Amino acid sequence: MIRAAPSTMNRLIFFLFFLLCQWPAHSAEVNYGVEKAFVQDQLNQFTIDSVPQASFKRYQNDLNLGFQTGTTWVRLTITPSGDDLAARATSPLIVRVTPYSLDLVDLYERVDGRWQVQPGGDRRARTRYRCPDDVHCFALGSGTAEPSVVYLKVQTDGRRLVQIEVTPADRLADSVAPRVGRLSMALTLATGLLVLGLAFFVFERSALVLMYCGHQLFVVLYTLSSSGLLAQWLPQWQPETINTWGPIFLELRLVMVTLMGWAFLSNYQAHRRYHQGVAVLIVLFGIAVLMTLFGHRQTALTGLYMLVFANLLLQIAGLLMSRGIPKTLAKIMLGGYITYLIVFAMSAVILLGEPELVGRFALITNFSDWRLNGLPIGIVVFWIAFTDQANRKMEKLEEIQTLRLQTAQAQANEEKLSERRMLIDMLTHELKNPLATIKFALASLRRKIGLDGDSSERFQHIVSSVDRMNALIEHVALSNKVERAEPMPTEKILAAELVRELLDEYSAAHRFELHIAEDLFFNTDRQMLTVIIENLLSNAYKYSAGDQITVKVRNELGAAGQGQSASVTCFEISNPVATGSEPDESRLFERYYRHPSVQNHAGMGIGLSIVESAAKKIGAAVSYRMEASLAIFEVRIPQ
Repeated sequence: MIRAAPSTMNRLIFFLFFLLCQWPAHSAEVNYGVEKAFVQDQLNQFTIDSVPQASFKRYQNDLNLGFQTGTTWVRLTITPSGDDLAARATSPLIVRVTPYSLDLVDLYERVDGRWQVQPGGDRRARTRYRCPDDVHCFALGSGTAEPSVVYLKVQTDGRRLVQIEVTPADRLADSVAPRVGRLSMALTLATGLLVLGLAFFVFERSALVLMYCGHQLFVVLYTLSSSGLLAQWLPQWQPETINTWGPIFLELRLVMVTLMGWAFLSNYQAHRRYHQGVAVLIVLFGIAVLMTLFGHRQTALTGLYMLVFANLLLQIAGLLMSRGIPKTLAKIMLGGYITYLIVFAMSAVILLGEPELVGRFALITNFSDWRLNGLPIGIVVFWIAFTDQANRKMEKLEEIQTLRLQTAQAQANEEKLSERRMLIDMLTHELKNPLATIKFALASLRRKIGLDGDSSERFQHIVSSVDRMNALIEHVALSNKVERAEPMPTEKILAAELVRELLDEYSAAHRFELHIAEDLFFNTDRQMLTVIIENLLSNAYKYSAGDQITVKVRNELGAAGQGQSASVTCFEISNPVATGSEPDESRLFERYYRHPSVQNHAGMGIGLSIVESAAKKIGAAVSYRMEASLAIFEVRIPQ
């Protein structure tokens, strides 16, 4: 099941790469001899009558001036050649100007000694659709086969890239068809990736896929606005409105690119400064959107280059500073960002540099063009999503396997514990019988043989050793019994009556000072409560060295949750402890722990561990504290 995900991923990535490889190359076929020259009018001082006297600079291929202010005048000297001479006299020429995002494009042609102007640009409504693609088309009048000169006046707030093609009207279809095909494919691919992202989000609800869906939505909107389709579909909208929203769609698309990187790294231990950097970038992108809305489009678009560059550096730094990213995913992301950074850096230098560089490096400039429609990003996102999904399934499988191993280990431990308990039961049973025989024999010998002096002392050591061994066996048996026992149904147990009953076994019961009201009672399992109190009384009696022991029982109200309260019966016993004999609180309830100063007392350090085990069985809490040389044990038993 886990292996199916990478296989599906490979098929999807192959399909996307196939679409990328099938992308048509940019065509700039020129049918006529066209000499191109330009002059930049920063102060808008030229008119069509004065501009012919300006000093024009020749260029080839496409004109790229970066971000400029003012007006750009382009002079086209069209010279028919060879086979085109006859066609030139009968068929008009079409001047095609791209990109569609140019705001104002006016073509001036001299006809009958006067300049005639044809307006164009995306800020003007298209009244005639000579070219059914995303190109501003101007028809030149048919005439002689002599060279002709026309002028283009270009004004735009965006990047000033002007691409010009001259073709006869009867060959227009040869230029339009490939571009329409590319545009249709671009829009279809962008929409298909959006639908694919939404479908994938239904099954893989991750922030990364959601951000990618948002990215593709703005890609589709930007494609529609920058190609003129949005203006065709929504003729009731003002061209100025669509012209404003186009850059905003681009800016929002870049916001989603930033958020995609953040969504990926948020699943891992991203550095705090990375999150701060992303927040700063989002704010700056928001400022760019506001600047575009309020008419400062050129400043906003210029700032976008710096923001994109800053985002790439931030994402690379975030990857390097984050922890816990699987190596495969880290390599995918790092490779994608570095590739994007290199291409973007080269594109920025070219697009903001000399005009001639655009033609020489058309592949690089086109690689970052909108026609790719997020395809490279989609490849990386789906690759990451499928890889992450496969990793999670593998982790889940490993977790299940670990749980199975833990369950098997727990069962093995339970079996060992059960065997240990059975062994303890058997040993305590088998040892108590011989000890009882020994004790009976010792008592008979004492009565029959008169012992005095050294013999009496040795005899007494034997009796003490037997008693100590018997007590140890009883404690071990009791501990084993407590561990296995299940709490019995609760019953009301009078506190004073139970304590007095247990104190009857002590020869010096007068050492116990009782503070117990006659109406106080415990509401719990009698057997477990008896074990707790009996061991605490024995412990205090043994280590108080003849001093007074205080026993208190009281009722308190304890928190029960949801605004209610529950009654708690507190059993407290305290006895003096000599200085330097205070037990280690961290080990006090540890089995077999005994303070070095009490090693001469009988006992094996089991009693308090039994108290703790029995308290857990009935939901009670045992605590210990020292106050003014008094060792105080408190048991809080819920009612």
